Amino acid sequence: MHHLFSAIRAQRNRGTRHVFLGHPLSDACDKTTVEPGNHYSPGVWTCGVGLWLSVAGGPWRSQLELDESQLRWAWNAEGGFTPVLEAWYELDAVTVSHRLAHQGGPGSTGVDGNVINLSSAAACTVQVAIAVCGNGPCGGPVAGFGVDEGVLTIGSGLRLRCEQDVQIIIDEHEDPIAVVLCTCALEPAAPVGISFVTEHGGLGRRWGDLEPGVEPRAAAALVGSAVADWPTSVPARIVCSADPRVARSWQAAAHHILTAMECGVPRIGCVNYPTYWLRDGVLVLRALDLIGRHDLARSGAEALLPMEFGGGFGAEADAPGEAIWALVQHAVLTADDAWLAEAFPFIVRRVRWIERMARASGPIRLAADGRHAGVANEPMSTVLCCAAAHGLVDGRMDGHHPNFFINSWCVGGLRMAAVAAQRLGRGDEASDWHAQADAMEAALAQHLLPGFGNDRDTIITPWPSGALAEHPPLRAAFAEKFRQQYIGSEGQRQPAKKWTYFEAASCHNAFLLGLADEAWCLLDGLLGDDVDVVAFVEGPPLGNEHLPFRNDRGADGWLGEASIAGNMPHNWSNAELIACLRDCVVRDDGDALVLAPHLPEAWLVPGASVSVSDLPTRFGPISYQLLVANDGARSLSYTGPAARCPLVEMSSCL
Repeated sequence: MHHLFSAIRAQRNRGTRHVFLGHPLSDACDKTTVEPGNHYSPGVWTCGVGLWLSVAGGPWRSQLELDESQLRWAWNAEGGFTPVLEAWYELDAVTVSHRLAHQGGPGSTGVDGNVINLSSAAACTVQVAIAVCGNGPCGGPVAGFGVDEGVLTIGSGLRLRCEQDVQIIIDEHEDPIAVVLCTCALEPAAPVGISFVTEHGGLGRRWGDLEPGVEPRAAAALVGSAVADWPTSVPARIVCSADPRVARSWQAAAHHILTAMECGVPRIGCVNYPTYWLRDGVLVLRALDLIGRHDLARSGAEALLPMEFGGGFGAEADAPGEAIWALVQHAVLTADDAWLAEAFPFIVRRVRWIERMARASGPIRLAADGRHAGVANEPMSTVLCCAAAHGLVDGRMDGHHPNFFINSWCVGGLRMAAVAAQRLGRGDEASDWHAQADAMEAALAQHLLPGFGNDRDTIITPWPSGALAEHPPLRAAFAEKFRQQYIGSEGQRQPAKKWTYFEAASCHNAFLLGLADEAWCLLDGLLGDDVDVVAFVEGPPLGNEHLPFRNDRGADGWLGEASIAGNMPHNWSNAELIACLRDCVVRDDGDALVLAPHLPEAWLVPGASVSVSDLPTRFGPISYQLLVANDGARSLSYTGPAARCPLVEMSSCL
């Protein structure tokens, strides 16, 4: 065993990229972190769990020593996508197939199920070691090990239960390691299975006795449940036969959003953002509604109601408009005017903030809760805005003054507040707020549109704010900045160098503004490769990876100093991708429902189909299948409220 323990201690985890498995109602610490090859940490700040093999008495080897090109790591392909991570690789002529899935719920009692198959073209004996050590994707230390009736107990409250006859060996070194050992005899074309689970629980941790222990569950049943439950987890679907990446990206983005939620409240990333950061969070809230999870969108909206300013940078000037937009959009999509009436006083308070900022004669200061410690000690971190000019807000946001972005949100917030007032029969307020929005929009066009060019300017309108959507000069200003930033001299995509959500939102607006070819150039890249986990980063490594606290200090794995992966998966990017794909297949922001308004030509090749099922709109849910015959003729099968489709004559389809 000395050679095995030495090999384990010498091998580091990858730290290059990772995804999470988890439940939207669970605690943040219950999220399982997984790296390529399914090396994983069962919960945040916990140990690493990985597989090691010795074939015919040879050296111990792990997938960690393989180059990523030597392994395949992707979501399970059943139904286009299910939240089961699959890894395939070969070690000394033995092929390993590893399926990893998670089941959880409220609290910290998640369970990870592992189903592994070993196969070989020649008969051989394989020793298998499930290794547990501190070198996990989360880089957490191991507090100690024990054995309880054949189950490995881990000091952080975890238990590892193998479903085969095993031997457990513990090395109480200053860097403790435990291995769960079994031996397999392989015959050609006769795979051998190994199954084990890691039970999270909170035993041995602070407050751990407040929750019951984890019920034992079989690994195969866990994987099966993950597949079976997935249609309920994401009811709304988009499938394109000519491009399977569409379904995979839609569902993967939804998975990342659901997994990162904490107790039913949106988060823009696991671990590093334990706050409802409004700028990102409102778009996540909208994405929850678009995938059909109105229940989770409602819990997120309820949490947002009293939160006038939220995020680690304190009170920022874009926040009031963002929250109004999100709250009213949710009420309209769910057709719940009773809830909107309850939310209305919170909307009014935010309108008053916009009015106050737009009339400010000097700085407005506010010591908002939730500021990160480093930001709270920065000069002027309490300044919400400076003196207004031309009826426009001169606001503080994200370290500078992107006033086109801020005022577009103010316009969008006022317009949505007017929509809310109109729905509730409050005509005077609706008229007043519409007039204020018109005046601010005119000032925006006159004084700020000529300076269009901040990286944030291409991500704010027409989506999501709607400001200047019918103003022709906006398209020209957008097209110039968009092409400069994202399109190369030969018409090729120039990926976002830092913020992937900027690219996704800009792609969305390019579609809406009629730049279809350029928009597809970006979307094609954002959809990724044929096999991928679709996990967008947020900026450069260690630039944002340690927000909101220096969790890179003393840590291994993706939290460590050597990490080369930015904060990921980043849910502002995931939310923007969902919104972009949704607006490609349906638009409901005008007076009529429009089907398939922005389908890329690549999706409409002869023999292709585009299918939409149970997609929410403000007119009601819709489902359709658009078929392209071999001769190029198009037909539509549609279920839903009255609609039009620019690609097909609708009269015979309703």
